[in-house]
Amino acid sequence: MEVITARSLTFRRTKNGKMRTAHIPDPLLAELASIPDQERHGPVFAWGHKSHVRRPLQNACKRAGLDYLSPHQLGRHTYATWLRIYAKRDLKGLQVDGGWDSIASVARYAHVVPGETAKAVDLLPSVQNVPQPGVKAPKDRRIRKKLD
Repeated sequence: MEVITARSLTFRRTKNGKMRTAHIPDPLLAELASIPDQERHGPVFAWGHKSHVRRPLQNACKRAGLDYLSPHQLGRHTYATWLRIYAKRDLKGLQVDGGWDSIASVARYAHVVPGETAKAVDLLPSVQNVPQPGVKAPKDRRIRKKLD
């Protein structure tokens, strides 16, 4: 990771191989600003290997009697879930925000906003007794019968 402006980070090495820029929220900006100048060169996190994070986290979870969640689950999945719940991001927006390649990658977050479709349907206008301009009845009797 590299700080490119006061409010964004660029992730140069990502899971899908594509660079991605992300916004820095105020609490993270404050933490990054507290790093002494002489330590601001190189990677933000100086871990040599992912096991340097994984093993201590596994041990902490075990001691606390909790199921292990990987840093990826704790970070990336929480980020996506919170964007859906608190920022009200739709799946397409979430895909863009998180840098996912496909909408299928973010479909796992569709369920985290319960009743989202019901709320959207309640916002639709009433169609009772409203003539539909430009819509003609189907010519095929079988289709018309299904519509009646």
